[in-house]
Amino acid sequence: MNTNETRGWEIVKQLNEGLGTASSANGRAAVPAFTALAARQLLAEYIKLGCQKPSRLHSAILSCALKMAVEFPEFHFVPFLDIWDVANLRPEDSEARMDDSGRHFPSLVERMTKAYAYSLLYHPNERLETGLEQTMKSVLSRKGFVVTEKDGHLQLTTTVIATHTFQAEVRGRKMTFVSLLTPEGDELSVEVHTITAHCRMRYEDIPHHFFDVLPRTSEGGKLRVEAAVPSTVEAAVPSTSPAASSFETTIGYIDHIDYGHKHIHVFDRESRHLVSKFASCISMQEGQYVEFIPLIPKEGNFKEAIITHVFSAEEGRQAFGYRAAVITYSDVAKGYCTWELLPDENGIIHGIVETGAKEPQEPAVKGYISQSLCTSLCCSLPERDTPIQIVTFLKRGKDKTKRPVVVYFKM
Repeated sequence: MNTNETRGWEIVKQLNEGLGTASSANGRAAVPAFTALAARQLLAEYIKLGCQKPSRLHSAILSCALKMAVEFPEFHFVPFLDIWDVANLRPEDSEARMDDSGRHFPSLVERMTKAYAYSLLYHPNERLETGLEQTMKSVLSRKGFVVTEKDGHLQLTTTVIATHTFQAEVRGRKMTFVSLLTPEGDELSVEVHTITAHCRMRYEDIPHHFFDVLPRTSEGGKLRVEAAVPSTVEAAVPSTSPAASSFETTIGYIDHIDYGHKHIHVFDRESRHLVSKFASCISMQEGQYVEFIPLIPKEGNFKEAIITHVFSAEEGRQAFGYRAAVITYSDVAKGYCTWELLPDENGIIHGIVETGAKEPQEPAVKGYISQSLCTSLCCSLPERDTPIQIVTFLKRGKDKTKRPVVVYFKM
């Protein structure tokens, strides 16, 4: 063994000891800058040695780099792998092994694919060439990673939003978890330290922030979060994050503000009833129109809204959408009039329904306007056969039946 190889093995030993100490002391918590820097300096020193490759030493160095890719978000794994060169993989690097106690140890190639998955989470713009990615695809799928493709490249991460934190007892130990929601409405939960592993966040600041996560299906078939990084920590309003584009936004009407529970009740133009918690950065009043991100899980009935913008009155009405109707009956003495929706240019009447309602419903095509609404709008009760434009949505009454309620109209 020549001097360079001897030094190479010393570097492997130093890296393994350093990474082992950092991992046992901090789990996946942020490692002190010196430790991370020292690890990168040792890798750089090895590269300069120019040792023989492929070789057992060269594979051992890759093994150290794989640990770094998982532990250190600041480590740029893809550029290192380009330098290391996957052409230097040996046949035995694809072989898993088992120790005398029956424990299974994944092959170097399997660990390399996992490290690449982490690198896409930390450095999404640093990618391997397409052919090598496709070679890794089957291994990643076999290891439970959720693999899709976008723009010709593997897509392993997804953007989620944290909805709330909760505590649960696991093996006699009370632990804090974070509930996450995907844009498709799938709910995930993850231990809070996975979320805060590489950033400092107070637990109370976690809800309503976006995170990029690396989902993975466990051997039991349950979807779990392998790792997570915040999409943005600084943004006071979630919509300021580019990650917000992963979630739809829609327009809603503030029907009621419950100051006791600090809840804002919002109805959207699809007649969905959502609840928003008070946002200190946005001042709101009943009767206003807002833009919001709807958080609607596939399971469960609670629908939450994250309000991101408040419209001016007419701007909000236009965004919410008017419906064309005609007055079919008017009685000033009784203080109300009735209306019916008009057909569109194709002769079709689009009844009002609640999107995603669990119970069957007939589309609503008619309703009424009270004198009290006219008074609030400083106008008289419209006469029969008067065409009007209404802002309306379905709302459940005291008898539990959903009927269209008109919150504004114009003639």
